[in-house]
Amino acid sequence: MKRWVLPILLTLLVLTTGCATIEATHATHGGSGYRTPGLMLGDQQILVGRIPDGSGEDGIIAGSGDLMTQRVRKELLKGGLRIASSEKSTATELLSEAAASGVPFVLVGRIPKWVDNATEWSDKLDYSSIALELYQVTDKTLVASSDRNVQGVTVPEDWAGWLAAASVADILGKPTPPPW
Repeated sequence: MKRWVLPILLTLLVLTTGCATIEATHATHGGSGYRTPGLMLGDQQILVGRIPDGSGEDGIIAGSGDLMTQRVRKELLKGGLRIASSEKSTATELLSEAAASGVPFVLVGRIPKWVDNATEWSDKLDYSSIALELYQVTDKTLVASSDRNVQGVTVPEDWAGWLAAASVADILGKPTPPPW
């Protein structure tokens, strides 16, 4: 076997395996979700809170929370769920509001990290992530969660749709859609 064949085969093997996917966009994605076995949401309503703005090395990124809130709500509606919107953002506030309104589930979201590194000149990849938690209001139990992230050469906003779709898929127990 020629000397150059083995390094090429090893390179191909590394690029086609693992949790992260590398594409022509030079992006990686990852994360996971948890769902209580047998969880049935049916036509029950979910109170969806406002997701606070995320932050990174440059501080709080204004508008990132509103963007992700809109995208997550849109994905929930596409999944056939009934939602009610709230401007509250913490689990405690949302659970109280839902209990007073008779809503059986609460969805809390946060952006652990949101970084726009001006990749074209800094050579550092941008990063965005979202974490969702679904609580059952009656006993304040966490029944589903998701933690998704993506890193790439485009601005974090370009990945908002995939982050929302993947996170909601985790909550609903559906396969994660590919990011590209």
